[in-house]
Order: sequence, then C-alpha cells, then structure tokens
Amino acid sequence: MKPVVYKFAIPLTVILVGVLVVFWLNQTASTAKRVTSSNATTVVAPELTDAQKAKLEKMTPEEQKAFLAKLQQQNNESSQTKRGSGFSGRGGRFGATTSATVETMTIWPDSWSAQLILFGKTFSYQQRNILSRLSSEVTQLEVNAGQRVKAGQLLLKLDDDDLQRSLKQAQNQLSSIDAQIRLQKLQAEADQKSLQIEEKLLAIQAASVKRYENLNNLQLSSSNDYEATLMAYQNQLKSVQSQQLAVARQADEMAQLITQKNEQQLAVEELQSQLKDATIEAPFDGVIASIAVTLGDEISQGEPLITIYDDSLLGLETKIPVNQLRGLNSANQQIYAFTDLAGQQHNLQLSDLDSLASGGAVAAKFRFITPVTITLGEHQAMTVVLPPQNNVFAVPASSLYENKLVYKVEQQQLVDTVVNVTGQTLIDGNTWYIFDSSDIKAGDQILVTRLPNASRGLKVSVPVKEAS
Repeated sequence: MKPVVYKFAIPLTVILVGVLVVFWLNQTASTAKRVTSSNATTVVAPELTDAQKAKLEKMTPEEQKAFLAKLQQQNNESSQTKRGSGFSGRGGRFGATTSATVETMTIWPDSWSAQLILFGKTFSYQQRNILSRLSSEVTQLEVNAGQRVKAGQLLLKLDDDDLQRSLKQAQNQLSSIDAQIRLQKLQAEADQKSLQIEEKLLAIQAASVKRYENLNNLQLSSSNDYEATLMAYQNQLKSVQSQQLAVARQADEMAQLITQKNEQQLAVEELQSQLKDATIEAPFDGVIASIAVTLGDEISQGEPLITIYDDSLLGLETKIPVNQLRGLNSANQQIYAFTDLAGQQHNLQLSDLDSLASGGAVAAKFRFITPVTITLGEHQAMTVVLPPQNNVFAVPASSLYENKLVYKVEQQQLVDTVVNVTGQTLIDGNTWYIFDSSDIKAGDQILVTRLPNASRGLKVSVPVKEAS
C-alpha cells in the first residue's frame, strides 16, 4: 500500500495548488474591479497568459506566491498610469477625469531689461598698421608677435646706406651754397662802399664843373679848362652808374643763392625724413599683434610691416538686431554688456552705435571698463543688456507657448492669453521672457509647469506659490 500512497500524493498536491491559485486570482480580479477613484477611470486586472500559466505550474508554492505578487504590483503601476487617460486631441485630452497638479506664479508688472546673447570680435580703440615708406631691405628685426613694447622702442630697421650717402651729398651742396652766400654778402658790401666813393667823387666833379662854368662866364678861365672839367664829371657819372648796376646785380645773385639754399634745405630734410623712416619705432605702449616681414626681406614702399595695438583700450564689436532696438530713444548710455573671460565676468560700456542698419542689424562697439587679457580678433560670447522696459511682465521659458501664449489659472482652469514678447533675460542662468499684454493684470496667476496638453478650460490643481 505504501507505493500507492506516493503514487497519488503528487497529483493531489498539484490539484490543491491549482485550486488555491484560481481562488486567489478570482479574489484579486474582484478587488481590482472595485478599485475606483473620483479622479480615475475603472482599472480591470488582466488575465494570465498561457505562457504565464505554464511557468506558474512549474514553480513551488513560494515561487508562485512571489511571482503573483510581482504581477499584482505591475498591474497596480499600470492602473496608476492609466488613470485620467483619454483620447488625445489638438490642444488637450478628451475623456480625462483627473486634474494635473501644477505650479503657478503670481505675476506683477515691473521694469525688466532684455538681454541678448551675441558674439563680438575683439578690437582695440588704438591700433596701428605700420607700412613701409621706403623700398629697402629689412636689416634688423627686434621684436616678436605678442611681445609688449614701450613707446619709442626699436621694432625693426631698414637698410639706409644709400640714404646716408645721398644725405651727405645734399648736406655738402648745402654747405657750398652757404659759402657762396657768404662771399656774395662780402662782395655786396664792397660794391656798396665803392658806390658811395664813386658818388662822392661825382659830387666833387659836379662842383668843379659849376665853378669853372662861373669862371668861364666871367672870362676868368679858359674854355679848355671848363671842357676838361665837364668831361671829367661825365666820366665819373658813368662810374657811378656802373657801380650802381653792380650793387643791383649783387642783390639778384643773392636772391638766387637764397632760393637754391632753400631748395637744398628741403632736399636735406626729405632725406633726413626718409632716413628716419628706415628706423621703425613703437608709436605707443602696446602689444605686437603681427609681423608681416622677416629678416632680409626686400620690401616695397607701402608694404605692411608690423601691427601694434594698445591692450589697455580693448573692446568687442558686434551687431544688434534692429527689432531689438525698436522703441529705444537712442539711450546709448543705458545699453551695456558683459562677458566671461577665464571664469571672471567683465563689464563693457557702449561707445559707438551706428545709425544705419545693414542686413537687419546695427553695428555696435563696446569698450572693456577694466583691463583684460584677450587676443586681438578673437570672437567672444557676450551678453548685451538693453535699456529697461517699464510696466512689463516676465515669466520663465516654461510658461511661454508658441512664442505668443501664456496660460492664466482662473478657478482651477487654464485660460490661454495672447502676449507681445519684447525680449529675453536671464535669471540664475535660466531664460525668462519679457512681454506686455492688456489681458494680463497685476496679481494674475500664470502657469509655470510645462504641460504638453495645455489648453483653454483644462482643469488643474494649484498649490499657489507666489514669486518672490
């Protein structure tokens, strides 16, 4: 009889377990069908699949209990997900019976400044592109790109041997002219003295002629003496006239020499200037931005040599969209900017704002208020802060829909409201939108939580939290 007992014990155990499982499933389904909520639709427990039933039959009672508990937990989670679900349509969900819990903010009009994230190019308010004024060879190069220099410091030198020789010749010619002028002055002084002597002799001869004329009239002298005296007077008169011509000629020759000297002096000064151009010095304290030549290069007049800039007068130049400047009253001093360099914020003030737009934007230049270290020509992200707008509102980005709608919350329902966005700003690194609207009033509650199914009339649950 013992073998018979073992033969029927195993089937009876399986049958007993099966009865218990069926009873438990019926109880679970009955309980699940009774689970309802005022905010949820009815949840029906799913039946076991054939695969699950087959798997269950191979388990021990303890394993079956754990397996069924896991299925029940999954069913509960699934029912929670399905609560409030319904047909999803444009602008909302239909058939939902629950209200989403959302966050709102109480909005108040205030003064807000729009902020624009732009890119600016580094430039210097004092920058010099040094060009060669000579055609020559680079014989000295004393600096490197990026090197800081002082005003008057030697940067490079061009070959000036030919200029030195030309200058020496010009100076010698100038000295020769100076010598001729000195001789001319001496000759003029001598001629002037000779003229004075000749004029005195002429006066003596004139007196002799007068005396012999009176004696001849009184017949106290012979006519021969009178004629001889008259002839001597005429000869002396010729001498005076000849000396007067010599004096006049000396003045003309002196004028010519002075003209030659002036022309030669200009030639000397021009060569001296060219000689100075062969030595390139720093025009101001600054930094060498770039060097366009190397030692031994043959360059032509007008070719670039070195670019230098004053790194204490740096700024960023950018373009501001025209639509961001509409309505502004040229309030240049109220527009400023800031940028981050090596983890440190630096402020900039607006220095120039073009009056003409190009390509839908206006060129603007901003100057760093404090000295900075930045490479010339580098592009840098910057934030431009526009003048404040009065009596406007600001909401976080999650509150704005389609760039023109916000939702007010009235009596636990959403009310879509059209707004006019006038700019953006940053608060704690987050984007906020600035807008005005005649349909928004002080104290209105605005939806903050981003809802994918936001629509007019959607019921929500609001734990009110006023914005600070």
